[in-house]
Amino acid sequence: MVLFVRPLNSALSTGSDVANLLSRCRDILQAKLLMEGRLRSMTAQSRLQAIVLTLLPPGFILVLSRIDPEYLPRCLETAPGLAILSVAAILQLFGWLCIRKIMAETP
Repeated sequence: MVLFVRPLNSALSTGSDVANLLSRCRDILQAKLLMEGRLRSMTAQSRLQAIVLTLLPPGFILVLSRIDPEYLPRCLETAPGLAILSVAAILQLFGWLCIRKIMAETP
């Protein structure tokens, strides 16, 4: 609204070409709407990518568990297995938090 009202008040008080002003305001608003649409499209793609990257490791564990049913119990019953799963879970959480931070800073 500010993009329209202030220039219009200025044009009316100075007696300048209002038609040209309105044409330029229209062009600016159309460009702004186009950029907002592009931004929504890019952030939607990034959100989907974040979901896929977050769900990929647990999905991979499920697939491995179906292929080799003793895989997950072996990891959960041994100290090295628990250490690896703990580090993987911490890194997964850290990655998810980083993705959320990046998405929050996107204008």
